[in-house]
Amino acid sequence: MGVVGTEPTTRAEETAAWQSAGKLYFGWLVVGATSFAVLRMPKALLAHVSTMLLSPIALFVLLVSSGLG
Repeated sequence: MGVVGTEPTTRAEETAAWQSAGKLYFGWLVVGATSFAVLRMPKALLAHVSTMLLSPIALFVLLVSSGLG
């Protein structure tokens, strides 16, 4: 865990990698949203939040729809 380019070999390593990625993702979301809110940048705040939340949803929908067809 923590090294770029290595794959987790056990279930525990895979779980730790997912947890680490989740902390990074939500940390980036919260810090970005807080920063833009404090700096009173509503357009940047909206762009940041929508990009962080809608992109994974859109990717999931595309992957599921391509698997069905």
